[in-house]
Amino acid sequence: MPPISRCLLALGAVVALAACAPTAESSTITVDLRYPGGQAPDDERDPGVASSVSSVAMVGDSITFMSADPLRSAFEELGLDVLAIDAQVGRRLTSGTRELYPGADVVRVMAATDRPDLWVVALGTNDIAKYDAEGYEDEIEALLDEVPDDAPLVWVDTWHRDELDSTVEYNTVLRDVLDDRDDTVVVDWFAHGDDPGVITGDGVHPTPMGTERFALVVAGGVDRLLATL
Repeated sequence: MPPISRCLLALGAVVALAACAPTAESSTITVDLRYPGGQAPDDERDPGVASSVSSVAMVGDSITFMSADPLRSAFEELGLDVLAIDAQVGRRLTSGTRELYPGADVVRVMAATDRPDLWVVALGTNDIAKYDAEGYEDEIEALLDEVPDDAPLVWVDTWHRDELDSTVEYNTVLRDVLDDRDDTVVVDWFAHGDDPGVITGDGVHPTPMGTERFALVVAGGVDRLLATL
């Protein structure tokens, strides 16, 4: 059994592989995506990147859950070995239950078991409007503490149509916290929130077209970071 799968079983996770919208019966997705070789041909990769970053893991909520397949394809097109896409409906940064695992706990287990070269975090939407700016800072820093200090990091900001002021506040705090961290990119998902056809009527979750857009935006941030390493 691959190390990532072992670590998630240690949490007692209920694993579901799905390419559809989340349901009450299947609200967690952990995709073990190791494949032989795990790398693009040498002539398709930057030699510098190949020597330093070859694997990625992503931790997210329902938006990542719904976008798992296009995310996997986008990461693989960048020549990355996708160790895991771990997403759960309703996931928050640090708050959780025995069945709803907070992002900080998932990152801690992944980091201890099978550290990826590069991390992607897409969390915060379920924390919108639950804290003030100081509270957001504490939550972000608590999860950030679980990411290895020397690991490149891509963090996706948030969009919540019905909580725009709180969303802007969270995104601002996120950028402030990550501003001084080396090898870090914040992806601007907020900029796509009101694009036609991208978000469903609930103002948060992506449409089928939106999942493709989400994957492209996230992969664009990863590609931008790889170009600096």
